[in-house]
Amino acid sequence: MIIAELLRWKEWYHSKLSLFVFANYYLLFLSAELTVSDLFPVILLICWFILLMAFGYMINDYSDQFSDRAAGKEKPMSKLKKNHQILILLLTFCSTFLILLPFYQDPIVLILSLCNLALALMYSAPPFRLKERGIWGIIGAAMAQWMVPVVIVFAVFGHYHVDTFVFAGIYLLIGLRFMFTHQLHDYPNDIRSGTTTFAVVHTPGKTYSLARVLFSAELLFLLALIALIAVSNPFFIALMTAYLLFFMTCLYPVLRKKGLPQLLSSFDTIPLADLYFFWLPFCLSLFLGLKNPVFFIVTLVELVWKREYLRYYKDMIWLQRTAGV
Repeated sequence: MIIAELLRWKEWYHSKLSLFVFANYYLLFLSAELTVSDLFPVILLICWFILLMAFGYMINDYSDQFSDRAAGKEKPMSKLKKNHQILILLLTFCSTFLILLPFYQDPIVLILSLCNLALALMYSAPPFRLKERGIWGIIGAAMAQWMVPVVIVFAVFGHYHVDTFVFAGIYLLIGLRFMFTHQLHDYPNDIRSGTTTFAVVHTPGKTYSLARVLFSAELLFLLALIALIAVSNPFFIALMTAYLLFFMTCLYPVLRKKGLPQLLSSFDTIPLADLYFFWLPFCLSLFLGLKNPVFFIVTLVELVWKREYLRYYKDMIWLQRTAGV
């Protein structure tokens, strides 16, 4: 529990880790013959990503201790002794780099791994502190937490095609949107602490306007992603149609009452979160099981891991019925 709080596990395992795992499922799905041994690189990549996220969040908490106190916040990292904080950060940094050693025969993996760690460090640590350098902070975080990790997955699998570009593009756009949401959500705290984020400098109104434009581009990449998967398995169109019908009948009537401005500035009802973090990974895990029945275990793990989304669907259906929408 203490370790989970230190890593801020609950803040990213259901979102960033889910979408990262989805890319792994996609590349496994493309395999001509799917065997249990194919899980080895996936397991290593998942462990690497967890360490990467842990390092990024801990270095952020370490660097933000002064501003957090000014905003009346205290993170678990600040409760540790200074030398213990530095030791944990060094161990996590080295572990994140070393865990991908089996794949460094491809220089692209090595270069991307070093760039990813550098971006995670530069986002919050001085003298770079990209988070206070306007749009560069948003781009840096989106690349470090979303885009570069997924490109590393494709590099580990040695897969460089059009779909690599599509995945990189949509993950970057999702990351940018989530960073805008994060800054809009943290705007009051950043004002109190004097943290000059993009939203603080350019106002929440301009931040929302830019997020809306990027959301439109994200939808285009989402259509391209769906088309890519459907080419390999036409049944995917049926599953996406089922989701669309469910969304229009059960989710949209409730979400439209909130309005897009509120949806794009709140972590409670982020547009398409359930599609990205539950529905897409679940569908591909199902396809893996159909290729090799052993992989239905992955499908079961998805259902257990993402059970909060099943509760979310239940709550949304209840809201729709009780509100009479």
